[in-house]
Amino acid sequence: MFNSLNPTPDFGPYHDLQKKMIQRVLAAKVDEEILRILQAAYEKELEERNVMLSRPERTRLFQQMVRAVLTDILDKLEK
Repeated sequence: MFNSLNPTPDFGPYHDLQKKMIQRVLAAKVDEEILRILQAAYEKELEERNVMLSRPERTRLFQQMVRAVLTDILDKLEK
């Protein structure tokens, strides 16, 4: 794995910690919980607005919404 600040591979203690943290978060299925929360908010908003979309439109709009939310989260982390 490459560190963005150091273009050479980093296999030291930081890399080990990073690997363990990622494994634990993925094992806890945090990503699935985040998607579930976003899906619920998305479905609620569509229902409240009486929006009718085809399945492809619904999927595309959901993907765009998730991408926008995750981009916003990443932007907040950089501040």
